[in-house]
Order: sequence, then C-alpha cells, then structure tokens
Amino acid sequence: MSEQLAVLKGILENLVVIRQLMELQLRKLIKEELERVASTPERKKMWILCDGATSTSEISRKVGVSTRAVQYFIRDAQRLELIRIDKRGFPRRAINWIPSDWQKLVENVSKRDKGEKYE
Repeated sequence: MSEQLAVLKGILENLVVIRQLMELQLRKLIKEELERVASTPERKKMWILCDGATSTSEISRKVGVSTRAVQYFIRDAQRLELIRIDKRGFPRRAINWIPSDWQKLVENVSKRDKGEKYE
C-alpha cells in the first residue's frame, strides 16, 4: 500500500511540474484570452474573487457592482472555458492564475475584505 502511495505522490509531483511548465509557456496566450473577458478593473476583480468559495452575491458586494454584472461576467468567462461552476453560485477559475501586473487589484480586494479603504 505504501509503495502505491509513493508511486502516486511521484505522479502528482510530475503533474505539478508539467502544469507549471505549460503555464509558463502559455502565459501570454492565457493572459490575452483572460483580458478578452476581464476587460475592466471591475471584471479583473471579479476574476480574482472567482475562487470557488465566494458567491456571486459576495463578489458583487466586494467589487461594488450588481449581481447581474457578475453573472454576465461569469457567463462570458464560461464561454471561454475560463470559469467553472462546481457549486451553484460559486464560480471558480478553471486556470488558477492571476497576472502579476494585477497585484494592485489583488491588494485592493484584500483591503476591502478587511474593511480598509478600497481604491
């Protein structure tokens, strides 16, 4: 049994490395596709919040847009196969990646969660 577990851990490690290499290689293409749907600061924040644990109503409150606007974003992202809905109303990024130049938006979303001033 422990031998099988060791084999599975080895496979998982290899898959993680393969995924990282693919993401590095395809980063530019992924970002271009992502920016087709996340075309405004609000939509970029929605992308950041699509973590599978935040509901569409929470996303709308945190971003400061209507729930309908979030639903439109999710629909558009689903068409590009960038978002999945595993649990009704809880969108999750199919590619769990946030472009590094969106870091300021990530920080702003975190500030809003903590009740600090939001830019």
